[in-house]
Amino acid sequence: GVVAVSLTQQGRDRVVVQTARAQRQTISSIVTASGQITPQTYADISPNNVGQITDLYVKEADHVKAGQLLAKLWNVQQAAQVAGMQAGLKTSEANLAAQQAALGTARANVARDTAQLAQVTQDWRRTQALYEDKLLARADFDTKQAAYKTAQAQLQVSEAQLKQTQAQ
Repeated sequence: GVVAVSLTQQGRDRVVVQTARAQRQTISSIVTASGQITPQTYADISPNNVGQITDLYVKEADHVKAGQLLAKLWNVQQAAQVAGMQAGLKTSEANLAAQQAALGTARANVARDTAQLAQVTQDWRRTQALYEDKLLARADFDTKQAAYKTAQAQLQVSEAQLKQTQAQ
């Protein structure tokens, strides 16, 4: 047979020994305790940026190693900055297209007014010759002279607008 031994210390110098014959039986042991379970070390984790966790690679109580990826963040602040910069880029591109269109329009206006002045200049020279030969009424002379001066002024305006558009 098998003999079981139980030792307990009672007091300073006394040891109580109990023996019993081994036999089959159900052992029920209940332990009631109160307290806290604490880890050996604590680690506070905080991200460098504000964001929303999109993927979590560890669970509570998992053992982790230095440098191990714990979670993936969607950085709301950086995403907003990128969206703002993209909107700014689109605005700049639209402004550039508008500026190029305005420049094209200003150049076309100068070309149109240059051609108009050339036409009116020819008419004005013929009108001067006819008026000197007394073959044209004063009213017609005045009308052609006003058209010539108007065409000159219009070309000056168009050239100034072109310079202003180029300067922007």
